[in-house]
Amino acid sequence: MDANITTERVAGTEYYVADWVETLMNAYLGEVNEDVVVSTALDWDLQKQAEFVIKEAVADQGSDLNFSQAAFVAMDTEGRVRALVGGVDYSQSSYNRAVTARRQPGSAFKPFVYLAALQQGYTPAFRPISRRCPQSRWAPRKSRCSS
Repeated sequence: MDANITTERVAGTEYYVADWVETLMNAYLGEVNEDVVVSTALDWDLQKQAEFVIKEAVADQGSDLNFSQAAFVAMDTEGRVRALVGGVDYSQSSYNRAVTARRQPGSAFKPFVYLAALQQGYTPAFRPISRRCPQSRWAPRKSRCSS
């Protein structure tokens, strides 16, 4: 396997990646007292593009929508991280929002649930049946909030 060595620098976001990789490395290897070579699956073109998109989004919409930071993670179908942006400017804030920030999952988990269903043969036309669970007293009912 050939190693690709890059001297190209991405304006700040590589430090978010480096911090994250170092944290993972320490978790896997413990205290390291010698040089270690770490390979990642990062796509530097995608990394630069992600950084640009994040900075532009914050600059263009941040003040109108009341946000000053954003984060981005792109993964391939094998689960490898291809790009990671933890914030707009590492020199202003080294806090990595992509991997450290706590947030409600909201709809972020839906692609995983839908993908699992599609892999099991379900189609978008599938309608689950709601009925009483025989093992408990729970049963679906119309919410007071529903119209």
